[in-house]
This record gives sequence, C-alpha cells and structure tokens, in this order.
Amino acid sequence: MSKRFYSKKSEKLASEALKAHQAGKEAMDVHEIRRLEEKLRTDHTDVITRCSLLGFYSISTAEQAPTAWCTHAEWVIKNLPDEQLAWLVLKVPDRVSEGQYEALKAFFLEKVKRNQKNANVAGHAAEFCRLQDLQLKKKLCKKARRLAPDNYKWSSLLCTLYSYEARLNNDSTIAEKAYKVGNKFARRFEQLPHHRAQVYYVLTHLCELALKFNDLERTEKYIKELKNADFDFISPKTKHYYRGLLAIKEGNVEGAKSQLLKFAKKGGRLRDFRLANQLLELGEIQTVLDYLQICCTEEFDADKSKLALRWIRKLQKGQKVSLGFPREYSSPLWDFETK
Repeated sequence: MSKRFYSKKSEKLASEALKAHQAGKEAMDVHEIRRLEEKLRTDHTDVITRCSLLGFYSISTAEQAPTAWCTHAEWVIKNLPDEQLAWLVLKVPDRVSEGQYEALKAFFLEKVKRNQKNANVAGHAAEFCRLQDLQLKKKLCKKARRLAPDNYKWSSLLCTLYSYEARLNNDSTIAEKAYKVGNKFARRFEQLPHHRAQVYYVLTHLCELALKFNDLERTEKYIKELKNADFDFISPKTKHYYRGLLAIKEGNVEGAKSQLLKFAKKGGRLRDFRLANQLLELGEIQTVLDYLQICCTEEFDADKSKLALRWIRKLQKGQKVSLGFPREYSSPLWDFETK
C-alpha cells in the first residue's frame, strides 16, 4: 500500500473541495454568488463554500473577479497551506495582476519559512507559483522532495519543471537533468501500486523532451517504456502518437501515417495536431481525412467536432488547412498543467 501523505480527513475534504470548485466554474447567477458570499460572512471557516467561490471567480470575466479570487485564496494560504485542497484550488488565474500575485506569493513564502519541516507547505507553494518564477518553483519543489522523498508528486513536478525549462531555453544540459530525475522517478515508482498514471505522465514528458532535442535513440527507449508500462492498457493511443512523431523525424512517412491512424483507432481524440499537420505539409491529405473522420465519431465535444467537420470539407475541396483549436481547447498530450 502507498504511504499516505495527507490524513484521510484531509483527502476527504480535498475531494469535496474539488467538486465544489468545479461546480463554481459552472453556470452560477449573480444571486447565487451573493448567497454564497453571505453564507461565508456568517461562517468564514466554511471551506467548501469558499472553494465554490474560488472556482467561480477563477473563470469570471467580471472586473472585480480577480480581487475576489485573491481574497479567498489569501484565506486558504493563511489557514490551510498544508491541506491537500490547497494545490487543487489555488491555480492562479491569468487575470490576477502581477501585484496581486506577488502579495499572495509573499504570504505563501512566509508560511514556508514558518513551517520548515512541512513538505506539503513547500510543495503547495511550488505548485502555486507562476512559471515566471521557475527557479523559485524548482527550489521549493526540491525542498518538498527532500522533506518527503517517498511522495511521488514532488519528483514528478521537478521532472516536469526541468523538462519545461529545457524546452523553453533549448538547453540540452537542463534536459539531461530532466532525464536523470525522470528516469530515477520511473524506476522508483513503477513497481508501486497507485502510481501507474504518474509514471506514464513522466514518461510522456521525457518522450517530448527527447523529440525536442532530436535524441531519436532516447525517444525510442521511452516509447518502449510507455508500451511496457502498466498504464498502457488504459491509454494505448499514446505510444502510437509518439511513434508517429518519431517516424517523421526518421523520414518514414508511411510509418507516420500508420501510427496516426492507429492513434485515432485506439481512442485518440481531437487534441494534439502536430503529427497530422506535419503529414498535411507532406501532402498526405487522405490519411489526415481518415484520421479526422475516425476522431469525429469518438469526440464528445460538439464544438470540436463541428470545427473538425469544417476542416474535412475544406480538405475535400482541396483547400489548405492548418489544424488547431483556440487556446482554450488546444492541449498537447504532455500539456504542462502547473501554472
């Protein structure tokens, strides 16, 4: 059994908080928000209500929404920095200003300073920080990992941060650090129960990194690890996608075409279009049409399907198309989710 890093009570509270946060993102009228705010004024310790409001304000376009979000986030940071729910509901919205973010960050760093032996506080602070504070994120993550080496989360996050930094700066030296942390993580946690998805996630990051630096031998190695991983039976499509990207780099167009269709047939959805776009540039229109048609039959998002059907009609008419969704829809397989 995996070692527990949060109490059962904390895990239960986090589960309820996450549901409330998601519910807050869904349609809520102004009267409901006022009711929740009034409820919180009556009992400021009502964590679930506060998380509902955090969810609402995180996506609201109202002028006062960033300020309201920060008010509730500050309370969580000051009162529950080591609770599991902290990293689940404190993803800083883009509309939060630099000054507002810096103030909240200062509160979190003060909590880290006062709780030197608490890995969760350091780790949650690392999760909270924006990517502009990449070095600080890494420092806090390393501290959390040092304090709780058995917690997979901090090793996984550190690998992700190194991978992001290497791609951002095109730095092969940083990439080597990501490989080292990622390989160590995979070897340590692959045999433990409840960690299959996390190992798979790290392997996809390493695959992406190897492709970025044209390290084809390493890419092949990580694809094989994906294939042999326990999680492959849940997500068999992923290895086909990376084999397709690798085939393109090797000049094997037929192999890339085959892998794109296997990806679609194994549950690939309308999400990451790099391989399809590269094949379009090579004139492989029929393969991309087949791919889009397969995915459309499986896609549960009606808006995505409608746009994909438009692409299909344009391609059938011989028109040039660059596949891709607006930012809110677009997300590569390895999407970096840490804000």
